[in-house]
Amino acid sequence: MKIRTRLVLLMAGLLAISGTSVALLQAAHRNEVQIIYASLQKQRDNLIERLIALTGQSLRIFASDYSQWDDMVQ
Repeated sequence: MKIRTRLVLLMAGLLAISGTSVALLQAAHRNEVQIIYASLQKQRDNLIERLIALTGQSLRIFASDYSQWDDMVQ
């Protein structure tokens, strides 16, 4: 086998290895982005649920809770 053929095969092999590595890294990054996005979405959902719960409480209940507190009156 000629040296030129060996070099071409070596370059093709290196190119294939590099391409596979890039594809695997890209897939790993996409997977990580999906995990982070799901976590962020879950945090936002929890925050919205808490916000709705807090704003859903009536002002009357809030005022009556603090009107019993003597330190607040003073």
